[in-house]
Amino acid sequence: MDSKSAGRKANLKQYRSVNGRWQFVPVVKSEGKPKPQLVLIDGKPESSKGGGKFYLEWYEDGKRKTKIAGSSPREALDAWQLQSGILAGKAEAPDEPTEDTGDDVLTIDAAIDSI
Repeated sequence: MDSKSAGRKANLKQYRSVNGRWQFVPVVKSEGKPKPQLVLIDGKPESSKGGGKFYLEWYEDGKRKTKIAGSSPREALDAWQLQSGILAGKAEAPDEPTEDTGDDVLTIDAAIDSI
């Protein structure tokens, strides 16, 4: 682990409606680990059920990065664990999907004609 990645952490938050207004709210942490079943609203823990999607937030080269982490607490926790491992240098980032050029796409008409 290099010195740049030491101490880097990902935060987990949920984008949800609070008092009729959509906003990001922090996920409750216990012993440094997020508990995505609960979020903090006005300083009080509340259930994350019925809320919106979860997001990860971290800093890379001085810039804030945000990435969707799923819509369920399990997906959010899995995404947080992976991102934390990547930032700590203990896990490798998954390969980004390559862009499909469409050259090998077969249209329905072409498939019918080939029969």
